[in-house]
Amino acid sequence: MQGPNRVLLGGHGISVLLPVTLWSPTRIAVTIPDDPLIAAGQTYYIGIQNDQSQWLSGIDKSIAVCQ
Repeated sequence: MQGPNRVLLGGHGISVLLPVTLWSPTRIAVTIPDDPLIAAGQTYYIGIQNDQSQWLSGIDKSIAVCQ
């Protein structure tokens, strides 16, 4: 259940809230926003935080952002 939880993309000095398009017991889908802080070709971590900014997930997985 999403509740007050949120998904963040971070690394390289940035932290960007990702809009959630689907949150189910087995899958979370987000959209990478058109944000000038996010650089194409860069690798970032994604994680889930609660409303107290505590990590609920590991941040050991990363994604590469394409153009």
